[in-house]
Amino acid sequence: MILKLTRKQVETLKKDAIRNYPEEACAMLFGKTEKGIAEVSWIVIAENILHSQTRFEIDPEIVYEALKEAEERGLDLIGFAHSHTNSSKPSLIDRKFIRLWGDAIWLILSTLNGKMEAFRMVNEKLEKVTLEIT
Repeated sequence: MILKLTRKQVETLKKDAIRNYPEEACAMLFGKTEKGIAEVSWIVIAENILHSQTRFEIDPEIVYEALKEAEERGLDLIGFAHSHTNSSKPSLIDRKFIRLWGDAIWLILSTLNGKMEAFRMVNEKLEKVTLEIT
């Protein structure tokens, strides 16, 4: 699986992560997935309602409104993005929620070193997703 983002989208996510530091920043990623390529065309930056350095949660009303607008635009939920103050690897809490969201891709940005990595759960195993920045 490949996750495609533009440089502008990556910069938007990085700026939001820096703005929210040391709390985890979070966003929803929308677009289309075809032939193993998930291409992001719309990002919804959201407030972390937990205001936590180790967890994030998006207001369910924001999630609902974003899903509704995405459907109107003909877009699918590709996944979620969030920041960590340390590694770009999924935490134990992340792994739990990655499992719950089925095919969703989880993009994690480290504010420590700027590294980004993406993951998804396939057959109960964590799989790394290739990032392609255009």
